[in-house]
Amino acid sequence: MEAAEISLVSTGNMHLEQAKDTLCAQIRAEIDAEKNNMFIDDDHDVLIRIASVDAVHQIVVQEPLRQKILLLAHYMRLSGQSGMKKSTTC
Repeated sequence: MEAAEISLVSTGNMHLEQAKDTLCAQIRAEIDAEKNNMFIDDDHDVLIRIASVDAVHQIVVQEPLRQKILLLAHYMRLSGQSGMKKSTTC
């Protein structure tokens, strides 16, 4: 796959996919009613999970975008991954 074939994922894409998801709609309703403190909407209206162990913010990614995000993160020409040998040796 060529780098030109892989498009970026925008906050608009994220918001659109989350808007289609019934679980995200339920979580947003809980946020609005102040019944859920494990999730927040960020400045771009993207749903974020706050990890209970270390409070790390994790973007809620719907199934249609997961493959694209994995490609962006791991496609050798686009990612910061330097290879398994460099990653595992000191």
